[in-house]
Amino acid sequence: MEDGVPVGEQDSPGSGYGGHLVSDQSYGDFELVLEMRPDWPPDTGVMLRRRPDSWEGFQVLVDHRPSGGIGGFFGNGLASFSAVPFAVDVELGADGRPVGLIADDSSTSVEPVTEEKRARLSYAADVEDFP
Repeated sequence: MEDGVPVGEQDSPGSGYGGHLVSDQSYGDFELVLEMRPDWPPDTGVMLRRRPDSWEGFQVLVDHRPSGGIGGFFGNGLASFSAVPFAVDVELGADGRPVGLIADDSSTSVEPVTEEKRARLSYAADVEDFP
């Protein structure tokens, strides 16, 4: 906790193992608002619900890799279940460093978004809606 705010970091820095905020309490519906600054190009997410005895559960994707997804869901240990509204790629500046996100090109995508994956969501934003 820093200034009353939970802060997640890698354990140890650079190891690739993210931080975990875990509770013994059960929760019903909730709204989660996050400010994240993941390194480029992460394959990461926020685990929302998981089984108490394993890592099976649902995570919200925050995946900036080519053909990655932001705001969709991935089922860890659940037959790679995914529900994604769009896929992203990185926009590179003149110096070759990441400067932002752009829509993934479905014709060259490593893992293209399908209507089946979008249909699994009751709400699906468009990549243009993502700042």
